[in-house]
Amino acid sequence: MKSQEVLPGFYTAEDRVLASHHQVALLIELARSRHIPEDRLLRNTGLFPSDIRSANHKLSVSAFRRLITNVADMDRSSTLNLLWGSQLFPGHYGSPSTLLVNAGNLMEFLETLVRFRFFLCPFMAPNLVKDDQWTYLYWIDAGGLGRAKPFVVTALMSGVSSASNWLAGRTLPWQIFLKHPQPKNSSEYSVAFGDRLRFSAGINLMRIESQLLFEPWGSVSELVRASALSESVELLDSAKPVYGLPELVYRVLLSNSSKFTSLQTVSDCLGMSPATLKRRLKECETSYQTIYDNARLHLSLYRFYVEGWSQDAVAKSLDCCNGANFRRMFKRWTGLTPSEYRSCFKLDLAR
Repeated sequence: MKSQEVLPGFYTAEDRVLASHHQVALLIELARSRHIPEDRLLRNTGLFPSDIRSANHKLSVSAFRRLITNVADMDRSSTLNLLWGSQLFPGHYGSPSTLLVNAGNLMEFLETLVRFRFFLCPFMAPNLVKDDQWTYLYWIDAGGLGRAKPFVVTALMSGVSSASNWLAGRTLPWQIFLKHPQPKNSSEYSVAFGDRLRFSAGINLMRIESQLLFEPWGSVSELVRASALSESVELLDSAKPVYGLPELVYRVLLSNSSKFTSLQTVSDCLGMSPATLKRRLKECETSYQTIYDNARLHLSLYRFYVEGWSQDAVAKSLDCCNGANFRRMFKRWTGLTPSEYRSCFKLDLAR
């Protein structure tokens, strides 16, 4: 990609892009059911009760981040993320929700989730990778969640698991990998996800056997699905911009994966100076280095575990000089060496 090419628009942490009456309203309703005082729940968010009922009110990612912090601080059970997630999908988000309900198999469900993520899961972006044995769904920060990421990604994984189980009519053997350490209420996670679960995994990822992707889920209306798809595409075309700044930086980096892109080049692509990009990413509670490291981690995982590259080949592709440097960087990213991580991915879960 040439440095003078400027990419389409994006939103930052302070832009009002999130519909308050969708996922946000559901979380607030559940928090109220736990007797969390509304004044404390909405503190420093700029939200008022009337906003939640308005079809036109929008919330910024930074305000949503403060809401999540308030909820997490006051939720004594520490299970609202799992409960919220279990009710996120298919949701009441118009035609994208109709598409989810009318998915004929798991692949259609996942493709809908990824394509129309701005409506279905606007806080974190799902990404789909498939090989002959496994299909991977991994999550990246879309707009600047910062400290709220563990709460939200757990909810989204809970949502995908519960909704796909419901639509399939049975419990699907999802394997769950969470980046954050094991919490005190890990037994509740086991209830939600079963025993196919790993904390401190270095990445937020779900995995399922690819042979399950096209198993039919029962009778669906092709006419309703076609109509919902057409409406969803129109919605997406009119909803610019759909990329948050952190996600767009991540995608620029991956699009230049043959030679990882400099801060200057990414800044030029986004039409701003390096100093402005660094400042705006700081407002999103992240940094260029953090996104850069995540992109290299995800690419190394793909090349090492999916495509079967050697450690030296992966190291060379990431400009790490040699395998020893790559192993040191990999351990800094994940807490494990590449060989230890291979065992982590086995987990005795594929039984």
